Amino acid sequence: MIFDVSKAELHFPEGMDAKLQAGIDVDITYQIKNGKNIAFHIVSDGKVINPHAADEQQTSGFVLNTGDNIMYLDTENSGARTTPNEGEDRAVAFDLSEADIEIERSELTDNRNLRPGLCVNVSYYVRDGKNIATYVHSDGVEVEAKN
Repeated sequence: MIFDVSKAELHFPEGMDAKLQAGIDVDITYQIKNGKNIAFHIVSDGKVINPHAADEQQTSGFVLNTGDNIMYLDTENSGARTTPNEGEDRAVAFDLSEADIEIERSELTDNRNLRPGLCVNVSYYVRDGKNIATYVHSDGVEVEAKN
């Protein structure tokens, strides 16, 4: 959600710089005026819930393979495969050790595991040249192969 915070009252712990920054936990009291979310009271305990929020990026792709805390995506084609090994030459690795993974239950299957064949949306940051996923989401429907 997007909030107009221009007139919001900020409440932060004593000694903490009272300014909003990416990655901190806040409670927002707001109202909707003319279709806009207008914040009028923002409270924080100062807890950083995502220290990489300012550096976070988003992508989506087709899950080629998964393993122990790792996922390989084809980020160039999130659709159906036309050949058995399509996308493996351009696979992008994502470390899943910090990821919140949400796979929805579909009408076709109750399988809520991250698995090859899904199209996923990923929030991630880069640390020491590695893609570290923080959030992975899919509707749970596997992409069908093209004949």
